[in-house]
Amino acid sequence: MHPSLQRLLMKDLGVTFICIASFLFFFLRAFVASLARSRYSVPPRISLKGRLGNFLLAPLAFFRVSPVFKPLSLASLKKQASSATRGLGNFGDRWYEGPYAETMAMVNASAYSPIGRAAAHDFFLRRLVAKLRLNDHLGCPPGRSDGGSHACLSSPVRKPIFVVGLPRTGTTFLHRLLSLDPGARSPRTYELFDPVPRNAADKEKDRRSRVKFVQAAIDKLETVVPHFSQIHELGADLPEECMMSIGTDIPMLFATFHVLIEPPCDSYKWKSGQAYKNYARVLQLLQHQRKEAGDDKDYSPQMTQKFCIFMVRLSVSCLFRVKLSISVAVITLRMKIAMRMNMVRLAMVIRVAPFKKLASNRLSDQPIKLSVAMVRTQSTMLSHVRDFQK
Repeated sequence: MHPSLQRLLMKDLGVTFICIASFLFFFLRAFVASLARSRYSVPPRISLKGRLGNFLLAPLAFFRVSPVFKPLSLASLKKQASSATRGLGNFGDRWYEGPYAETMAMVNASAYSPIGRAAAHDFFLRRLVAKLRLNDHLGCPPGRSDGGSHACLSSPVRKPIFVVGLPRTGTTFLHRLLSLDPGARSPRTYELFDPVPRNAADKEKDRRSRVKFVQAAIDKLETVVPHFSQIHELGADLPEECMMSIGTDIPMLFATFHVLIEPPCDSYKWKSGQAYKNYARVLQLLQHQRKEAGDDKDYSPQMTQKFCIFMVRLSVSCLFRVKLSISVAVITLRMKIAMRMNMVRLAMVIRVAPFKKLASNRLSDQPIKLSVAMVRTQSTMLSHVRDFQK
């Protein structure tokens, strides 16, 4: 055999041996970790593709080959965001730096999988990019999120509806139900992800491209976690809640939610008034875009009142028809229509407590208490709701 061919063959064998040894090492490492897992903990529910992806990316994450797998740093991510936006550097007010730094520290200290760490890096980077693009589009002065030269900032958000409630209490259902009203303007996922158009000359083409991009990201998420849609239905062109947009200031979304709600829950101490003020600017921009598109229908508070009452009646009738074991169902509704301010404030909490299964599927024999009363939930958020009225 020729010496050069022999050297090439030995080099290939050496690389192959290193790859096989690395994969065996990480396989045994994962196996030992599964044996050491507490009896009260469960492995993450991910698809076979997700497990295979974590297995293949494990060596890269372990040796931190890519910047994606390195510890998160706000300074580094700000540089990456500025580079991705071709030199933009106005991140606005500095309030977000505290929550971002604390959350990044929690993520760095947590045992993320390779895919999870890449998803967390992508989340922070894209939120910072959206912040840069928004401040640039609104013409905000350097280092500030207020002010700005865009025409939308002179028009307050007209007649907003607030849906406020604890997690997993039915707020998404209520939000989606209200969005069915043709007179309402419900922000879509792709708009909250990045509210600034990328192709202002062709609005329809811009909308299609942005929807396609966000939907591709959602499809990737559901490839790894196929049951996620059963927890929270996602769609690029579906109505979505404020957390997608507020993520530019409060980094609480799929990649970070679990570390922020674990004790000691320092995230609850954040005074989020500035985040909601920045979110108001996003709503002003979306309202202005709708006006430019010629779809500027007014909203009727009387129609909203009828719509909400119908919704409550519908939910009550469903409780009696669905064959579930329910002992207590409490529906708490707070609705105040201020005609002078043309303002509707709504807070709804639905709590269902199951009990032992019954031999009969009928609910008529069981005590179902339905009470409508004034409730104060998430007082911090409600206090900032008043900012929209000013």
